[in-house]
Amino acid sequence: MPLTYPLDLRTSGLRLRRVTFSLVRSVATAKLPAGLQVMETGVAIWKASIEIRPEREYGRRRAVAFVEALQGSGSFLCYSPAQCWPAAHPGGAIAGVWSDTLLLSARTETSVAAVAPNAALRLRAGDLIGLEQSGRYGLFRVMADAAPAAGSISIAVLPRIPSFFTTDAVLRLHQPACEMILDPTAAYAPGDGFSMEPVSFQAVQKVS
Repeated sequence: MPLTYPLDLRTSGLRLRRVTFSLVRSVATAKLPAGLQVMETGVAIWKASIEIRPEREYGRRRAVAFVEALQGSGSFLCYSPAQCWPAAHPGGAIAGVWSDTLLLSARTETSVAAVAPNAALRLRAGDLIGLEQSGRYGLFRVMADAAPAAGSISIAVLPRIPSFFTTDAVLRLHQPACEMILDPTAAYAPGDGFSMEPVSFQAVQKVS
């Protein structure tokens, strides 16, 4: 049966040890008489370092197959198991009903507003949230604490939101994911089923 991309770490059955996201800026520098000038030349993108928990040989093979299926143009959905819930609601703990997703009502390049039916919802600076629309996935970091007012929540985010996300997008609070590809500049470590070394690899955000 042929593989369908993007693959999804959330449903892969792999046990993740660690996923670390960091934003990589695209900048140009120039020396001027007054000093060094630094200019942004593009939108910052996510880079991720991923470690799959050490397993014996048969479990290791499953992880290796997942990584090698991404070679070429294969993409996958990556999430952070350490940041799969808002900090204020670990495990979806909230007074009233928890919702994994919210409906967008407005957006700018650096913020979104969404319908928030539960007034107990709280987002904190540093939380990760996602946008999903028409098979596209975006990951964003919350830049300031946010709480609902009059049934709506406004959230400041980075990096900048691409124009293909409109108010038809869905805002994901649980297991927000970024679509990524293997980092072509980094080799992956396939691990060792005898010494229990983890399978580890690097990925960068797929830009479309």
